[in-house]
Amino acid sequence: MKILSLFFLLLLVGQTGAAQQAIQAPIRDVEQVPNQQDFGSAGEQEDYWARKLFQEQYRYQPYPRFKGTIRLQSSIWGQLALFNNDSLHVDNSPFALLFTTGILYPGVAGYSFRGLGAIRELANSTNAYQRRRFTMLADDGVLANPIVYVFELTNLQAPVDPDLPTFLEGAVLTFIKKGWLMQ
Repeated sequence: MKILSLFFLLLLVGQTGAAQQAIQAPIRDVEQVPNQQDFGSAGEQEDYWARKLFQEQYRYQPYPRFKGTIRLQSSIWGQLALFNNDSLHVDNSPFALLFTTGILYPGVAGYSFRGLGAIRELANSTNAYQRRRFTMLADDGVLANPIVYVFELTNLQAPVDPDLPTFLEGAVLTFIKKGWLMQ
């Protein structure tokens, strides 16, 4: 009887650990970025750096969406996203949904932003359609040059090859990391 109880206890512990692992990292990415030294353009080099950053520093960490009132209003620099008592300058782009849905906001993951822009998706950077990876430029209000950030959005209910608005409906910010200073 004791042996049978011990067996079920070990089985239960093993299943709990597997379930926690599935929650922490629902999608495994196997992209290996080869070392490269020659680039055709600055854009190619930045894509390489972003991919290397994902490869070397990636940790799945879901961040909650902003809870509160979010409004967009026009400004001379594009749009001003208002989050309760805080604001963020954002450019006029199709990525405005990142702000209006509360995925990106001032203070997310402890980062301080005054402005965000030049958001672009890294093409073919992941092998899973439920995950999309991006770069963006951020103004922290301290340095003269913008800082490149990389981030990942995950939507486990996404259909195969969804458009951006459909993908963002159920997306969660699952990784964000400060990259490098633009020169």
